[in-house]
Amino acid sequence: MKPASCKKKGRALQNLVRDSLTAELGIPPEDILSVPGGVPGCDILLSASARRLFPYGIECKNQASLRLGEALDQTVRNAEIAGLTPLLVFKRRGESPWAVLPWEEFVQLIKRVTELENKS
Repeated sequence: MKPASCKKKGRALQNLVRDSLTAELGIPPEDILSVPGGVPGCDILLSASARRLFPYGIECKNQASLRLGEALDQTVRNAEIAGLTPLLVFKRRGESPWAVLPWEEFVQLIKRVTELENKS
């Protein structure tokens, strides 16, 4: 696959993630930016107000075959630089995207959801 095609595929997943965060979490479009391929750092750039709603450093991988260890290393490295919790979003051809979080963060998310449901 040509580099331009790879970047186009990656950009499509980044745009899907950006649009989903805008639609589902109400993050204003001007507070969230899909970063062009090849630019160092997280793939989704968040404003300070967006980080309060969604404190994750996102790395997007739209690949048929994912080298999970390398992808996680990159995700962690970029998120740490940004001061955010790492979140890897990946998608394989013809499938829905997946999200990978550190286990401790996942448990805390479930705990917060459970607490909110118990208050209702």
